[in-house]
Amino acid sequence: MVAGFRVVIGLVLLAWTLGALGVTGAAVVCGWHDGRHPGEQAVDAILASAAVAMVVVGLLGMAGVLWPGWVIAIATALAAVSLVVRRGAPLRLWWRAGCAALDGLRASPLPWVLVLLGAACVARGLSIPQLAWDGLTYHATYPATWVQEGRFVPLQGDGTWELYETFPKGIESLAYLTLAFGHRDDLLNLVNLPFWIVTAVATRAALGTLGVAGFARDAWVVIVSSCPVLLAYVTPLYVEVPTAACAMASIAAGARVVARADARGLWSIGLAMGVGLSTKLTLLAWCLPVLVVCLYSVKTFGWWRARAALWGGATLALGIAGPWYVQNMRLCGNPIYPSPLPGFSEGPFAGTSLNEWAMQESSVIGLRATDQVVDALVAAPWRVGYPLGPGWLFVFLFFGAFVIPFFVDDARRRSTALLMTLIATFLLAVYMYTPYNGLYAEADTRFLGPCFLAAALGCAIALGDYGLPSRALVLGVCAAIGVVTCLRTQLIRFPYSAESLVVTVAAVAALGLAVAGAAARGRARRRGCMTAALFAAGLSAAALPSALRAREASRAFAYGLRVDLHPHVGFPRIWASIETLPPSRIALATGRPLAQEGWFFYPLFGADLRHRVRHVPIERDDVPACLVRGMTRDEPDERAWLRRMRDWDYLVVVSEPVELSWVRRHPDRFDLVMKDGTAAMYRVRRSEH
Repeated sequence: MVAGFRVVIGLVLLAWTLGALGVTGAAVVCGWHDGRHPGEQAVDAILASAAVAMVVVGLLGMAGVLWPGWVIAIATALAAVSLVVRRGAPLRLWWRAGCAALDGLRASPLPWVLVLLGAACVARGLSIPQLAWDGLTYHATYPATWVQEGRFVPLQGDGTWELYETFPKGIESLAYLTLAFGHRDDLLNLVNLPFWIVTAVATRAALGTLGVAGFARDAWVVIVSSCPVLLAYVTPLYVEVPTAACAMASIAAGARVVARADARGLWSIGLAMGVGLSTKLTLLAWCLPVLVVCLYSVKTFGWWRARAALWGGATLALGIAGPWYVQNMRLCGNPIYPSPLPGFSEGPFAGTSLNEWAMQESSVIGLRATDQVVDALVAAPWRVGYPLGPGWLFVFLFFGAFVIPFFVDDARRRSTALLMTLIATFLLAVYMYTPYNGLYAEADTRFLGPCFLAAALGCAIALGDYGLPSRALVLGVCAAIGVVTCLRTQLIRFPYSAESLVVTVAAVAALGLAVAGAAARGRARRRGCMTAALFAAGLSAAALPSALRAREASRAFAYGLRVDLHPHVGFPRIWASIETLPPSRIALATGRPLAQEGWFFYPLFGADLRHRVRHVPIERDDVPACLVRGMTRDEPDERAWLRRMRDWDYLVVVSEPVELSWVRRHPDRFDLVMKDGTAAMYRVRRSEH
């Protein structure tokens, strides 16, 4: 009963905070939108809300006062000021956006494909715990640590943790909100869902601005949004979906600047770039196309007319993303570390064995990226080429974007389509051949999402509004992508819980009844539909606590399936035993480079973050402190490490780090609890120290 009450209170506080942030975000964008395009306003309002959350959490964390009470108080105060200053305009903005969404669902059947796919993502997110590789490694680990410490703290990891410490942590700031209220990760899987919605709405807005309308526009929105480059990463805690959302939002805003001669779109570009650069460093590659749009605006409007929007957009981008890069400059002497920047420091670990390992990794990035892209392009039609596939779809879109425009009579449409294709080619070249100074994952094709989006827009603009045969072909492609993606990314291996299906089916039914009520003729029929919609929405909300309880019951089972996918990674038996322990202090020891099994840090915290989990440094006490003590592991000191272990209850040793030899030399201090693959868990005899 107490646990259920805490879940409800946590959900209420989270809903209040998100609502307050939504009001503040809408108030921000009211300053440059005229209200005639609700979809574009909604895109900017969601991004502005995320930006406010990132800035509030980031500044509080850097100041060392990151407490949920402060977050609620600041969000509430900002919302109150926004309502007073804007005289209720933020609420009217959200109301218009909701009405426009209902109108779009009533006018065409295609958006319902996205509704159903979104419902599948929600059901999956409510059925299983966080299982993403990067999520279990650091995207969920950092916010869990912030919740426990009440401030930003380094995790003192080994190997690639040097790189993780310096990444911008916008998505972690949003994940913090889902963990802070109630110390539970019930909604952690849904952090990316708003960004997926932003991508779909921004795609629709960009196509409409550039001359693609009606059925063709909705079909291309479904193609883009249901491709695995986005859908496969909605519930896993990666940053690919936010990056794609910000890229597409900046394209939509740039289209407004060019097609409508609306300089205010530069504010929206600055907002999208600020959120994107707070999320992922690789979006720096997007700065060149943005610079081209800025130069175009100066040429078209003149400096004096464009200067306010240019300064406003730049201020937004720097104000949102700037703190992360200023912190990097303070810690590492390079604002975009770990990427090399001429004239700046090589970082705090220059000359160490850790830096040598990182540079060795970066030397093969270009070759690895080329191999991955070729693999994606030649993928068989039934394969979801991770994640750009099906491979033949990417081939069609990317190379079709080169060929199709030359058969278009409209010179403006042809040039616009070719421009999108050139942007896609530029980004492909940047992501394939620009080393990330040791981050080997840069070779992963999932980073090529913005290339896919730009190529898809190029094809859509070139094809335009075609006749019935072309529409039927496009609809067939949409259906195939949706079915294949849903089967491969949502249904395989990870079954839905019955409770999560009740939540999502009832929510979809409520939405359908609301659409029917909006279109109904006659007061009695409209009232009946709306009443039924409210009942279905209430049923969905009432079933949510049960879905969360079922999710917790299946946590150990899901972790076992996660390790099943990668047999040599993870230790599910230890993760399951962690759930049965009282609140404990757990030390984690891994080798360098960080053992793959040790990457999955987050499960050790427990379902309700009851355990305190940290790496324990092995360096001598007199080693000068740098960004993260203990990561180089170049000067280990057994006595110093044993002295630090007095404060811990358990030790989890992964692979064969030097700590394992020290444990074996002191059997009187460490009792083996269990072994799981290459990992072992020991109880620390604190009374013996």
